[in-house]
Amino acid sequence: MKKIIFVCCLFLLLIASCFLVQYYMDQDAKILLGDLEEINTLLQKENWTQIQEQFTVFGQKWEKEAFWWSMIISHDEIDKVNLLISEMNALLQSDSLPEAKLDMAQNLNELIFWVDHIAGKGNLTSPNFL
Repeated sequence: MKKIIFVCCLFLLLIASCFLVQYYMDQDAKILLGDLEEINTLLQKENWTQIQEQFTVFGQKWEKEAFWWSMIISHDEIDKVNLLISEMNALLQSDSLPEAKLDMAQNLNELIFWVDHIAGKGNLTSPNFL
């Protein structure tokens, strides 16, 4: 009887920790997505100095979160985000920022997709079980 109670407690602890990890990822993703949306708004206004500053802040936040997220999920998606961040940094360092606006917008949209996708991978929904 004690073994059954012990196994049930371990199982409940495992399920609770899964929910806590998912909550953590969802909250971090909301912060990161908010930063990307703000950068997208600045891009529409072509405010290049603020875009560079905000993207630097986003990059620092991403570095911190990517370390923890990589322990939980596949590295392929994190590598895609890192590649997009590198491309954005290269575009922001270019001399022709107005000409690079279309590429920046495309990279931002892809970043938004991947950050949201990564955070949603661990959700307890039917597509993740099938």
